[in-house]
Amino acid sequence: TLFVVRTFPRRTPINNPITPASNSPHYKQSLGKRGLGRKPITMFWALVMTPGKTYSRTVENDVMITMAAVGEPAPAAAVSKKDKESGCSMIRMSTQQQNVVLCTLRSGQCDQQRLTINLTEGEEVSLSCTGSHLIHLTGYLIPPSGDGYGSSDDELDDGPIFGYGDDEDLDSDESDDDDDDDDDESDDGDGAEEGKIEELPSDGEEEDDDDDDDEDDEDDDEDDEDDDDDDENEEDAKAEAAQAAKAAAVAAAANKKRKRDEHEAAAKEAKASKANKQADAAKAAATPTKQSDAPKKLASRTLKGGIRVTDVHVGTGKEAKRGTTVGMYYTGRLQKNNKQFDSNTKGAPFKFRLGAGEVIQGWDIGVAGMRVGGKRQLVIPAKMGYGNRGAPPDIPGGATLVFDVECKHVK
Repeated sequence: TLFVVRTFPRRTPINNPITPASNSPHYKQSLGKRGLGRKPITMFWALVMTPGKTYSRTVENDVMITMAAVGEPAPAAAVSKKDKESGCSMIRMSTQQQNVVLCTLRSGQCDQQRLTINLTEGEEVSLSCTGSHLIHLTGYLIPPSGDGYGSSDDELDDGPIFGYGDDEDLDSDESDDDDDDDDDESDDGDGAEEGKIEELPSDGEEEDDDDDDDEDDEDDDEDDEDDDDDDENEEDAKAEAAQAAKAAAVAAAANKKRKRDEHEAAAKEAKASKANKQADAAKAAATPTKQSDAPKKLASRTLKGGIRVTDVHVGTGKEAKRGTTVGMYYTGRLQKNNKQFDSNTKGAPFKFRLGAGEVIQGWDIGVAGMRVGGKRQLVIPAKMGYGNRGAPPDIPGGATLVFDVECKHVK
C-alpha cells in the first residue's frame, strides 16, 4: 500500500490543510487572487509492505526514506515457517546497481529503525521484506526547485502565514511586501472581521508549534551527537586496525628472525657433525688394526678319506661320540653347481647312531666330535659318499657333496 499526503505552501489557510475543493468559496476567499491555482506539494511518503511481496516502481520524485517500523502481524498465508520461527523481519532494496539489506527488525525488541535512504527521480527501485509482521516505511518527498514552495523569499515574506488581508493589499505593488509586521497584523484583523478568515491559531496551538520546534532541535542535536559518536568510533576502529597491523608486522619479523636463526643453527650443527665424522675417520685410519679385531678365518681340517670339515660355530653341549644317537639339521648340495638336493632344517631332526654305518661314511667321520649347538660344514668326496654310482636322479655318480649340519641333541 503506497500513499502520500498532499500539502500546500505556507499561505494556505489552516481551515483547508489537505486538498480543499477548488470550488469552495472559503477556499477562494482565503487564498486570494495569487493563491488560486497554486499547485499543492506532495511531502509525506509511506509504504506498507507484506512479507514475501516485491514492490517495484520507477521513482517519479526524489524521496528520502527516514524510518522503518514493525506493524501488525502479517496474514498467515504470507508468512513462511522459517520466518515465523526466526521472529526477524529483513527489509531489502534492489536498484539497477546493487541489492542490499536496509535493516533487520524484531518485534518486541527492535520495533523501528531510523534510515537515511535517498531515492532519486528516474531510478528503478524494488523493495521487499521477510518476517511475520507488516513493515511500515515512512519518509518525505524532496520538492524540486521552482515548484513555488520555498523558491522565492518574497513569497514567504508577504502576507500572514495562515491567510491574507483584503484584496487591495494583495493587488498592491511588490514593494509593499516589505511593510512592517504591525501593518500585516492589522490587515489580518480586518480580514477576520469581514468573514474571510474564521479560524486563527490559539495560544495552545502556538505552544504546540514551539514544542514541535524544540523537539526538532533536540532531534537535530541527537543526530549531531550520533554523527560525532560515529566519527569517534571510526577513528577508534582505524587506530585499532593500525595497532593490529603493527603487531602483525612485528610478529612476522620475529617469526622470520626465529626461522633464520634455526636454519643457521642447523647448518652449524650439520657442519660440526661432518667435521667430527671426518676427524673420527682420520683417527681410525691412523690407528693400526689390532690382530684380535681382524675377522677370524674359520679353521678347516681334513679327516680320514679326504673329508674336509670347517667348524662354523663350536657348540657347548654334550659331545657326539661313536655309539651315541645324534639329531641333526642339515642342507646338502652338489659342489659342482651348488644345486641343493636334500635338506631338513625344521621340525624333528634327522636321527642316526653315530659310527654304526646307518649313514654314508662322510657323516660318520665328519659329525664325530661335534657338540650340541655346534654348526659345521662337511665337504665329502665321492668315495666317502655315494661313489661312482651316485643316487639318481638327484646325485650323479662321482659327485663331491657339501653338507651344512647343526647338532641339535646327543643321546
